[in-house]
Amino acid sequence: MKGVLFTNLVALMTMILTHSTLAAIYTIDPAYVDWFNVPLGPVIALFLLFGYQVLPGLVLGQWVAYCIFEVLSFNQGLSFDLIMSVVNCAAPLLALYVMQYCKLSTFFSSQKIVARHAIFYCFLSSIFVAFSRFALLSQRVL
Repeated sequence: MKGVLFTNLVALMTMILTHSTLAAIYTIDPAYVDWFNVPLGPVIALFLLFGYQVLPGLVLGQWVAYCIFEVLSFNQGLSFDLIMSVVNCAAPLLALYVMQYCKLSTFFSSQKIVARHAIFYCFLSSIFVAFSRFALLSQRVL
């Protein structure tokens, strides 16, 4: 129980720190925020390090970060922002499930990290996040 609480606390703090960096980038030029999905990297790393048990901490961390840094809001309402934060956390999880189903989830061997699987996981996660964001935003516009 202590381990799960600790990993979720680490995930919560990581999401707040990542979104604070994103808010700082937004003050320089808002276009950079749209080009790069900065929180995706830590989400992928936390899933690889701690597994599925870190999902509640990630979602809660993104919700808290959106409440603290209002500049990152999509200006579509709080419910839409919360749905987008869940999608940002669930898409890498879905990519991990797909990789496990296809037997490509051997990220760590006894001697080294299997870079091919980790790079493919990053690529697949970014594709899932991009398509899910596009689907949500296109439904919102229509």
